[in-house]
Amino acid sequence: NIGEALEGAHVVMVVVPSSGHRDIAAAAAPYLRDGQIVLLHPGRTCGAIEFAQVLRENNCPGKPIVAEAETFIYASRSEGPSHARIFRIKESVPLAALPATKNRAVLDAIHHVYPQYIDGGNVLKTGLNNMGAVFHPTITLLNAGWIETTHGDFEFYIDGVSPAAQWHPRLASARAPAWNGWRWHTMPAGRTCTMPSTTSPATTALRRRPR
Repeated sequence: NIGEALEGAHVVMVVVPSSGHRDIAAAAAPYLRDGQIVLLHPGRTCGAIEFAQVLRENNCPGKPIVAEAETFIYASRSEGPSHARIFRIKESVPLAALPATKNRAVLDAIHHVYPQYIDGGNVLKTGLNNMGAVFHPTITLLNAGWIETTHGDFEFYIDGVSPAAQWHPRLASARAPAWNGWRWHTMPAGRTCTMPSTTSPATTALRRRPR
């Protein structure tokens, strides 16, 4: 019973794939109260913005603080039903609240359990810095043949990230020089390539939230 689970809770951590955020928000909306902290772990791409919008659409009676982590704090892998393998805990994970003026309140509430969280600025930074939205599809495309042959039975980050696949560009930094709507990226092997900046016309059709 989600109402019973939320009653009296100071911090609510939502740990589901981003495709489940909308459903959780709709189910929780009648029960959330002023000042409760809802932390999406992780928020993925603009998860906190979507979650807050769904609360409004469902006439949430309270004013909870919705926050998101930029990524999942555990480097982990699912190894079967009810079985997860945790390789390590990440040392630093940006976190931001909506609005950003609540960042400190969220960090203070969670730091005794997760000191790895740091101030991520705002939810646009944590959302658009979600490297998984670019990184995961790229590796998947480069391993399409292997996925079909093995039916996915290989280590995604170990076997799938071979030297031939490591051309993958990093996300642009705000300081990267721009020319005609394109940004230069330094590659792991010292090479460079170009990708459209987030403000160029070429990317206006790519702003739908990845799942």
